[in-house]
Amino acid sequence: MLPGLETLRHGAFRNLFWAGVISQFGDAVYYLVFLFYARKVTGSDVFVGTVAAATGLPFVLLGPFAGVVADRVDRRQIMLTADLLSAGVMFTVAVATWLLGALPPAAVLVTCFSLSCANTFFSPARRASVPRLVPSEDLAPANALLGSTQNLMQLGGLVLSVTLIAGIEAAAPRFFLPVTAFVNGLTFLGSALFCFRLQTLVPDRADPPHWFDDLKGGFRVVIQDPVLRIAAPLNLVMNSIISGWMVVYVAVNDRWFGGHYWTLGLVESSFFLVVMLCLAVVAKMHLRRPGLIYACGWLFCGLAVLPMAWATWYPAYLALNASCGLVLPASWIAMPHYQQAAFPDAVRGRVVSAWDMTTGAAQPLGGLLIGPSLAFLGIEKTYLWMGLAISLLSGLALLSRSFRTAVIPAPA
Repeated sequence: MLPGLETLRHGAFRNLFWAGVISQFGDAVYYLVFLFYARKVTGSDVFVGTVAAATGLPFVLLGPFAGVVADRVDRRQIMLTADLLSAGVMFTVAVATWLLGALPPAAVLVTCFSLSCANTFFSPARRASVPRLVPSEDLAPANALLGSTQNLMQLGGLVLSVTLIAGIEAAAPRFFLPVTAFVNGLTFLGSALFCFRLQTLVPDRADPPHWFDDLKGGFRVVIQDPVLRIAAPLNLVMNSIISGWMVVYVAVNDRWFGGHYWTLGLVESSFFLVVMLCLAVVAKMHLRRPGLIYACGWLFCGLAVLPMAWATWYPAYLALNASCGLVLPASWIAMPHYQQAAFPDAVRGRVVSAWDMTTGAAQPLGGLLIGPSLAFLGIEKTYLWMGLAISLLSGLALLSRSFRTAVIPAPA
């Protein structure tokens, strides 16, 4: 049973929920597929890292403006437009690959960059809309449900990859990318249909100042908050390290475990399976201290990463990788809940976008960092410095008393 299902009694939130479920299922397929495809086409760890970087770059370039737009424009229209543009990109890839037989490396970069541009605007609009669609007492269960289904869809997408899509890749490699892109395009259209059914979600604010003042105001709110002024840069650094994890997955899978698509998909599936189980437990807990929960989750993750440097036996690698999902789910619920409960609707889009920007900015940094690290240091040393850095930085964050003791505001 998924946590927070009772919040689906709110019809407007139900539309937002199904829009995310359908879109996230397709996203779970395409990101792994493009990294796998980049490796097959070029055989280069550096290029795989570059693809990961292209996926995160729009969050850096457009993230601040996406937050301003989410606090000025109908959020329903933002989400609908982003879904339709993403569907167009994926259908174009499907047709081009079908006709040409392959997608050039440069086109892989452009595709990932374009999809992330749309997601940069979609994400803050969606998350900032949640408090408008459920009463305040249902905000925590709603976030738990969204977090659970996101991981469930990622797990479902990976299961599809490991079974059906991996079978296509093995039996008919020419159809591998066209089929995946076409299916993903359909998911974006499905998401757009539910976004279309949403009510108008114009931000609740007075006469807005100049756009540049809006931009500065969003950063000012984040800097002055006792949780986000530490959590945001910590999120940037942690995700810079961890965003290259998929690049390491691809290299480990190729060098340690035979390079099969099913072995790569199973690694991700084991992680999300543990995450799903833990989310069901966490959703029933009363999470109060977002900073403490967030830092402790990363600390445990860093300690689990360290022994992966020597986990050349596949079952051991699976177990260590899955253990990272034991504690992180609590922070995935607590931090969005804090962002939605602690800030008014007039600035919520910019707060969410600032958080997304630190996550997205980490992807190009991590992709460009991990690829060369693998090339020059190898898998073992790369895992060692990743685990040490995560553990040390999360421990330092816990030294701040205001960060540790800050609480999520009670419902009004």
